[in-house]
Amino acid sequence: MNGVGDTEVIVYEGLVEVTSLANPQNKVLVHPGQGVIVRPNQDIHFFVSGPAGEIGGLGGDQDHEDSTRDQSAGASGDPADSTNANSPRNSPGIYDRFVENVIDARQGPLFLRFTAYPDSFLDGLENPAYATEFSAPEGRVFLLPSFRGSQGVGADQSSLFSSPGKSVDYSLSPQGSFFTPLPDHRTAIGGGVAAFRSGIQSFTLDDAAILSSSLFPPGTSGARASTDSTNTSFLSGTFAVAHAFGEEKRTSVGLGLDYVKGWGSLLNFVTQQDAVGIVASERVDSNTNLAQTRIKAGVSHDFSGERKLGIYYSYGFVSADFGNVSHTVNGQPQSLDTTRSAGRSSEVGVRFRGVLTKKLFYGAQGSWVLLSLDEKLKLSTIVNSHEHDRTTGSSFAVGIGYAFRPRIVLTLDIAGGFANTTTMRTEDATDNLLERNCRGSPFLSAHEAIQADIWGHLFVSGSLLTVRQTLSTNLALYPDRFGRLLNSDGIFAPNGLTRDRSTLYYSEFGAGWRFTDNFLAEYVLSTNYDLTRPSHVFLLRYSFRVREN
Repeated sequence: MNGVGDTEVIVYEGLVEVTSLANPQNKVLVHPGQGVIVRPNQDIHFFVSGPAGEIGGLGGDQDHEDSTRDQSAGASGDPADSTNANSPRNSPGIYDRFVENVIDARQGPLFLRFTAYPDSFLDGLENPAYATEFSAPEGRVFLLPSFRGSQGVGADQSSLFSSPGKSVDYSLSPQGSFFTPLPDHRTAIGGGVAAFRSGIQSFTLDDAAILSSSLFPPGTSGARASTDSTNTSFLSGTFAVAHAFGEEKRTSVGLGLDYVKGWGSLLNFVTQQDAVGIVASERVDSNTNLAQTRIKAGVSHDFSGERKLGIYYSYGFVSADFGNVSHTVNGQPQSLDTTRSAGRSSEVGVRFRGVLTKKLFYGAQGSWVLLSLDEKLKLSTIVNSHEHDRTTGSSFAVGIGYAFRPRIVLTLDIAGGFANTTTMRTEDATDNLLERNCRGSPFLSAHEAIQADIWGHLFVSGSLLTVRQTLSTNLALYPDRFGRLLNSDGIFAPNGLTRDRSTLYYSEFGAGWRFTDNFLAEYVLSTNYDLTRPSHVFLLRYSFRVREN
């Protein structure tokens, strides 16, 4: 029994019946390898062995070709393990992925495409020194709504509408950027703003599930219904100022400031019912917040022969938090989880582009990033603890573009990179080490694309991205003051090394119409070939330029 009246029972051999003294009707059978926590006036909570998956990885969406594991402890074979791993109590795991995806997005294969193509707007937002490329005021506005239909629909249903046991998600992103030179024509200022809003709603129903509530004996089967709703919003802004030096203004130096604000909400509601009609329910409402500020400095130089080199450095401040707004089990309030994070990030990047012939051009880029985060964890499934995460990552890409004909352009990009994260988690009360986790994710990717003007104002495009990725985890868990071996999700996982290798495919197919030189519309179908339903993206772009005096 701990200081707040919780009694913990762990079973190593045999079958044990655990009864709450406050409520003798509340009793469960505990199998070997399982444990329970008995709290006054609350249900008895199980904690069991769970799968040791990659935190923040793609998980079950991957088609793993092979998997190897070296471990010093066996895993439980209880069928309820996967259910507990996906319990709403593990919402902090979703928060971890929320933070990682925001910070690491620029290091992924999707970002490392079309390396050979200059884009003054995107280049100026990345490296402020590129702002001097604008000789007159210019602006560009995007509107990007997208929609993904339900997963796995039957032949008699439309993929654009959700159905029982399916999910549907959407996003909307308006973006705008503007740059202008100052009267001296050596200094330029500009920036961009963007907003992003996405939502995912899902409903699953399993008529033959293994029920996990304490109201049911272990191994009981029945119906489980789960409803999830996730909403995420982001606002971002970038400001840049640059100055060109030299008689021919070949060298530029720039400074920039980025700010990102994100927030989200998560609702999870699970009901379970056995054959005799006993019903159990659990509902969790949670909120997340994230803010990132980055200061950037960059330099660029134009060489002869239409070649350009750019180098930039950024230093950032990151803060984030996660918290349950409410959590009930069978209508009874439960303790609320909170996680708070703060850290620093650094990034160095280089980009080089050039022209070989009138039809052949090339580009290369590389970056290195360092992220350090400190987290305070107050979760109902584990003792209060604090965690330090250190991530180092690097990526590179080389690409070529070839104008096969004036109206047809071919693209090829080869990219690679890695991200290594070391996590050290320590108990607050004793300052003892609880968890050491080393994760690595190297990848290689190849990207091929084509864009062609078919007729008049009509154009089409298509691309294929192939990613070969390895996810490895080297986990070591140490007992807390109650003797439990639990990771930050409140799940036991075997110590040792886990490796998963996968090959993923992603394609985009588009068709668009240029209404004028300044305005175009395009429809894009993106697919990862049956891992999820295809996404439908509608792009509207308007650009303008003020004539030079």
